[in-house]
Amino acid sequence: MKLKFYYYFLLILVILIFSSVYIFSIFKIINAWTFTEAHINYSEGFVARGLFGTIMMGFNKFLKIPTIYFYSTFFYLFSIINTYLFFLLIKDYLKNFLIFSFLALNPALILFSFYDLGGYARFEIIAITSILIHTYYAKKFNQNLIKIKKYVQLINFIILPIITVCILITDLMIFLIPFHIFLSHNILSKDKKFKNKIYLYLILIIPTYFVITNRINIELAKLMFEKLSDKDNLSFWILEAISQNPKSRFGYELDYMGTKDNIIRYFSIFLIFILPIYILFYYLNFRKKINIKNNFFSILSTTPLLILFFIARDWGRWMHIIIMTIFCYYVQFPLIRDISLKKYNMIIFNLKNILVIVFLSFYLFFIRIPHCCNLVNLDISIYGGAFQKTIVLYDMIFLKKIEIDKRFKDFN
Repeated sequence: MKLKFYYYFLLILVILIFSSVYIFSIFKIINAWTFTEAHINYSEGFVARGLFGTIMMGFNKFLKIPTIYFYSTFFYLFSIINTYLFFLLIKDYLKNFLIFSFLALNPALILFSFYDLGGYARFEIIAITSILIHTYYAKKFNQNLIKIKKYVQLINFIILPIITVCILITDLMIFLIPFHIFLSHNILSKDKKFKNKIYLYLILIIPTYFVITNRINIELAKLMFEKLSDKDNLSFWILEAISQNPKSRFGYELDYMGTKDNIIRYFSIFLIFILPIYILFYYLNFRKKINIKNNFFSILSTTPLLILFFIARDWGRWMHIIIMTIFCYYVQFPLIRDISLKKYNMIIFNLKNILVIVFLSFYLFFIRIPHCCNLVNLDISIYGGAFQKTIVLYDMIFLKKIEIDKRFKDFN
């Protein structure tokens, strides 16, 4: 009963955290880049990333409401959906409140976008929704709660439609298609009658082709921008940047980010966050599920995401997506070990347990993944997390040390 209470306590806590961000986002622009990108639409014909803007404009015209309400509510709803799905996936770990806390409050997982608001209101949120939903069904299958025939139906009527919509909203989704393919392969290969169903994913060639061949260009961006009735808080230079050919961005972004010190620092941060997660899953499944094949599939699932490091400087975001993908691939497998604390007769003052608690306290409350950019040039560290957020909130409300208007613009 106490553990169940703890589960809902943390779930509600995370929901309240994102709810506070949502209220703030109604009045302030948290992410100017995404707010401008959200206005890309189909007014000049089909174009990549245009589905969201087209729907938002439709709501704006039909309901006579400012675009900010649709925009902010969209990201809030998907933050809540992702939080709920994430907690469903880690519910099995509740028997050990230390392990459960490590996953639920981990700065690299569901709370990444809160610990660094530069990662909030990004369209990859729906791509993460797709992998969380698929992982949930895969876990159900691995727990023998659904049959393979039911799983194939879920691919047809839920997984593939969701991926298609995601591709039309953000082309970043294309890089996560391999995750879905390998997740399905792991299941479908268990039954010869359904092995060929993996070819269902070929249907995704169609939306992928249209998105790749219909990227927005500078001429379309100008026409689109001129047609917008409300240009307040929008920046045309952002549309210009999005309109650039990825090949032209390749050299520029790599020159800015690719210094030796910067690469070492980012790689060190990646190891700090990925190794504890991997070691945890490896230990809990004790080699029976996390074997060479699954390690190989996990690596292949994330390999396409490495391209993003060469064409965009938000390396922290890409690390977060990779870590979430690896987490989802391994969390599908049922627990093999008994992780109940009662089994180990835990004594809180045992030296080993004290060290674990100290490590978790530092890991969960004092560090975070910076979403961007050149950490060396900008002198950005991983220090942050919940502790820093608390100090910032105190300084902002009680000491008036922080002027919000200098960091975030008002919506007019």
